[in-house]
Amino acid sequence: MLAPESYAPVFFHSVLFLTIAVCLRLRGGRIGGAGTEVAFWGLGATVILFLGLRPVAVQFGDTMNYASAYAAIPQGEPPTYEWGFSALMRICSNVVPVEQFLLLCTAVYVLSIMYAIHLRHPGARVETLVAFIGAFSFYAYGVNGVRSGMAASLFIAAVASDGPARRVLLMVAATSIHKSALLMVIAWIVTSRLPNPRAWSAAWCAALALSVVAGARLSTLVSSMPGLATDERAQVYFSPGSEDSTGLRLDFVAYSIVPVLATERLVGSAIWTDRFYVGLRNLYLALNAFWLMTMHAAYTNRFAYLSWCLLPWVSTYPFLPVRRRAGWKGVRRADPRRLEHLSAVLLASVAFTYFMMMYVYPSRDR
Repeated sequence: MLAPESYAPVFFHSVLFLTIAVCLRLRGGRIGGAGTEVAFWGLGATVILFLGLRPVAVQFGDTMNYASAYAAIPQGEPPTYEWGFSALMRICSNVVPVEQFLLLCTAVYVLSIMYAIHLRHPGARVETLVAFIGAFSFYAYGVNGVRSGMAASLFIAAVASDGPARRVLLMVAATSIHKSALLMVIAWIVTSRLPNPRAWSAAWCAALALSVVAGARLSTLVSSMPGLATDERAQVYFSPGSEDSTGLRLDFVAYSIVPVLATERLVGSAIWTDRFYVGLRNLYLALNAFWLMTMHAAYTNRFAYLSWCLLPWVSTYPFLPVRRRAGWKGVRRADPRRLEHLSAVLLASVAFTYFMMMYVYPSRDR
């Protein structure tokens, strides 16, 4: 079995080489085609097995906590998580060991994303999945933030769905796994009712300005909002003066907005005729604006990932072929110039992830 400390290097080296291979294919003017469906499901299964069969070790953060809670259930200690995840733990604890339970959690995490890709981008399954796998938040959501990763992926599947009943069911499932998904649902409802992209661009800029000017005071104000003030876990994240407080992170601000700006610059004004993209972009900006206002809090990445899990979709969607449906105004064709742009976006994204995970974070731990 692979040593726990080797999982991250193996994963990120593999993702880097895989992304380069996909980009070379894109620059050759090829996307989708024969055999890609098999590759799509094969890649998904590989990721599920690799991450899902990881050992219970300190290198995987909260995996240890979930394993401890799982082992305590047969001794009569009920799990204290949200009702959906607690029910899943109770059911599985009577049937399978913790290793298989973690495999199931990883399957929900990855398959929900694959379901969204299958619905929206059947002609570019592998390319879209590679975009998600190479994202900065993907690995951490899978092995550390297990519940929040599952909830975020279920929410992504809900956004991709057309039928209102299916969408509501998936959103309820997401919030039953982790209550942070409720913020995502609220943001989706608000941005659906207020679809003006300029307004959400202005809101994002205002949130950044407030964060720069008010600093930690803004995070304290946000922590007193209804629903957060009485949440013990949220108050830990907002705790003032914590050693985990990060302050103003201009690198993460750039990571949050530069891909969106670059994508829209490359595509041009035609993208604004795609209502699904506009809604997805507005949702992303709304969630990222919330993170900006909590940037000075402890564990700020917990809030950042609520938007960052959408970033690979937002930054690549305009270049991807989509399944056309009634009422859509599609704007894209798989022309060579657009595929070159897609390859550049994929390479930039995986380069940032690789640099941060292989060089920046390891150097801090030394």
